[in-house]
Amino acid sequence: MSTNSLSDLIDHDPADRFPAHPAKTVLLSLLAFGLGIAISITLERMRNESFVGTYQLKTRSVAGPRDARIAEWLVKPGVVVRIGQPVVRLADDRLDDLIAKQQRDVITLRAELAQVEARLAVELDWRLRDVNADVFETKLKAAHFLKQQYVTTLEGLAIQDLLKETDPIATQELENPALRPLVIPTRKFDERRTRLLVEQEAAQNTQEVAATQVKLCDERLTQLDKLAAGLAEKIRLSSGIDVAKARLEQAELELKTLESRRDSLVVTADAVGTVGTYRKLVGDVVSLNDVLVNLLDDEQPFVLAYVPAGRLADVSTGTTVSLRFPNGRKGTGRVVDASLPTGLATAGLSSTDVQALPVQIVPEGSLWPMLPLGTAVEVRLK
Repeated sequence: MSTNSLSDLIDHDPADRFPAHPAKTVLLSLLAFGLGIAISITLERMRNESFVGTYQLKTRSVAGPRDARIAEWLVKPGVVVRIGQPVVRLADDRLDDLIAKQQRDVITLRAELAQVEARLAVELDWRLRDVNADVFETKLKAAHFLKQQYVTTLEGLAIQDLLKETDPIATQELENPALRPLVIPTRKFDERRTRLLVEQEAAQNTQEVAATQVKLCDERLTQLDKLAAGLAEKIRLSSGIDVAKARLEQAELELKTLESRRDSLVVTADAVGTVGTYRKLVGDVVSLNDVLVNLLDDEQPFVLAYVPAGRLADVSTGTTVSLRFPNGRKGTGRVVDASLPTGLATAGLSSTDVQALPVQIVPEGSLWPMLPLGTAVEVRLK
């Protein structure tokens, strides 16, 4: 082969040397067309890709207020409860023992107080009887002396009248001291008149003594009245009844405190909701803040869907999605939480380290139908 002929072969286009077969050209065209269709379908599927979520309800936990034991469930699962309605009753054996002991102490102190009150009543009655007897005796004495005073007064008046009859002049002299110096010294001695004068003087003395005794009796009665008025308070203080009452009041206050702690063992609902499945059974021991049961809020449904990590950017917070429920009804939802779970973020993982991430979707627009918990719901990106 010559050099020129080789050069000619190199300069010529291979297509001119080997012309394409018509069937091969058609085949290549069909492959390219099919590849284009496949790519378009794939892109469309990716744009309208759907995920499966589950129908859920917002829950509110009913937690244990303290360390205790489940004694009785007061509501059944599926029952709708209102705010403040008792849900579960707990038991605290140690608290029950304390309450029983305090109740016994209160009963004992009440009995002691009753005894003190009884002794006080007896003591007061006995003391008042003595005072009343003294008052009665004093009043009798006062009446006697008052009668004596009246009698001696009458006797003095009678003697005065007799003296006037025996010697009117002398009587005037005795009644009027200014006439006494004029008495005739030669008047004869009168024995009867002298006796009357002595009796008159004695009656006056007796009258004065009786008046003094009446006054003393009145003063004694005043003292007895004061004594009787303050006697009850003095006996009460000496009996120790105030101490007994104070001890009883303190014991009753402690009992009320313990009973209020027992009342707190009746856990009530703090929101309206449907009682879910019991997390604890009767007899189980619970600690502070342990979840006992969840209350489901029928008015706050949401769909929990797991989205592939690679598609998380398409379902960011605020994204609107279409929903298809099992009964064929359609709805609309809005993504409210598409962030990386706290546990993963704490562990230092990113969305590329997991296959799927949970996304919460809440209703938007028309209301969703009521569905059983866990019902599958199709989520489609718009």
